[in-house]
Amino acid sequence: MTDTASNTERNAGPGPWVWPLVICLYFAFQVAWRRLLGGGLGLDEAQMLLWSQQLAWGYGPQPPLYSWLQWGVLGLVGDPLLALAILKNILLAGFYLAVWRLLRSTHPPDVAGLATLGLFLVPQIAWDCQRDMTHSVLVLTMAALTTLAFWTRTLQGRRGGWALFGLLVGLGMLSKVNFALVPASLLGAALLTPGLRTRLAGKGLLIAAGVAVLIMAPPYGWAVLHPDLALSSAGELKRAAWSPAIAGRGLIELGKDLLGCLALAGLILGLIRWRRAAPPMADAVAGPLEGFLLRVLLIGVGFTALGIAATGTTHVRDIWLLPVIYLGAPLLALVALRRIGPAGRRILVRVIAGLVCLVAVALAVHIRYGDPGHPALRRAPVADLAAAALARHPAPTRIIAAPDWLAGSLIYWRPDLPVASPQHPGPPPDAAAGPVLLLTWREKPGSVEHIAARLSALWESTVSPGASEPLEAPFPPQPKVSFGIEVTPLAVSRP
Repeated sequence: MTDTASNTERNAGPGPWVWPLVICLYFAFQVAWRRLLGGGLGLDEAQMLLWSQQLAWGYGPQPPLYSWLQWGVLGLVGDPLLALAILKNILLAGFYLAVWRLLRSTHPPDVAGLATLGLFLVPQIAWDCQRDMTHSVLVLTMAALTTLAFWTRTLQGRRGGWALFGLLVGLGMLSKVNFALVPASLLGAALLTPGLRTRLAGKGLLIAAGVAVLIMAPPYGWAVLHPDLALSSAGELKRAAWSPAIAGRGLIELGKDLLGCLALAGLILGLIRWRRAAPPMADAVAGPLEGFLLRVLLIGVGFTALGIAATGTTHVRDIWLLPVIYLGAPLLALVALRRIGPAGRRILVRVIAGLVCLVAVALAVHIRYGDPGHPALRRAPVADLAAAALARHPAPTRIIAAPDWLAGSLIYWRPDLPVASPQHPGPPPDAAAGPVLLLTWREKPGSVEHIAARLSALWESTVSPGASEPLEAPFPPQPKVSFGIEVTPLAVSRP
């Protein structure tokens, strides 16, 4: 007993405070790095800047929590780009810290820390979350916090545990709809675990459900009243007439995405274990948490597979799985850590450090240059084209820009302009105050007539589009490739 304790102490490595510090320092670096790289806004960044100009119960197909948080950070930080980077990286740091604390509940600091760093072996987390994601970042954070609270407080019968679970479930459902996998998988895993099944008290479930419904009611009520906006991205599901072949195709796509999420982690950890195999480590012994988390992961994947098979969805996106699949990397790391020894652990740290550096370099290339023939969208000459449009149509009373990326980019580059989107165009403009301009991105053109009809309904006016005029300018890093918009004056007349 004494030898085991002394071995564990020697293997503990740095103190427990080191791991949270490393996580916080990394994401603080990411904030500074994103601001230093500058440039314009990616798709999700621009959309968030557009939506967070005001507080509302709903904005579009995504729930509103991220927009509310971004509104608050923008109010505290005047620099929009810095505000966007701060919120995203605070959420990512919270996600990693929640996973570390969850693993720390049953493992010593170094095992919990190394297993948490295994998240860097998931490309969708280490790369995509930094490249251009918002709501998926928030849903990861809420998933980890909910799992942590459910394991450490709700299932332990602590006071307020069920209310806290309901609070986090409600907020999670205001993050992204696929968060629904989390409470379903947590409760399912507890039901399938004999030692935990008796802790699912009916009264507690009612308390959690009541708190969650109270939080969700206003935004989801808004979605019911505005189905055109709330369901505007439903086409991404690409459902087909159901047949066994269609269901099989969707499940094959799901399998590919699962492999894409966890293949790198499995490959690296497997190679390290193969090359640096060692006797079992006492500090990484399997415990009840691992079995519970494995059930959560498998149940979440199972629910996703049932949904895909039942609806005939053929276009499966890997980010749908993130609220549960993130658990795969720490679980794989825990398995490997039992048999790789101190030398293998040092190799794992070096590999993760190398991947961290690679992500920083790749992010710089992505933001500044893009790919050959496909320049970085953040370098699009939006400001130059806005100036050209204003030179031909000076002093507009309103600029309606579509899609949301163009509207958000205009707000970023020209905060002095009265920019809005067709979904949220603001109050009816005064026709005598100046012209109304419609700017559309030529690569993803919206129907000018459709936009004019929507504006007519929202403004209770007659909106008549004039002749569209194309404008284009080269991307600075790749001048052979042009970026173009269409400028359409809109005549607004009140009945």
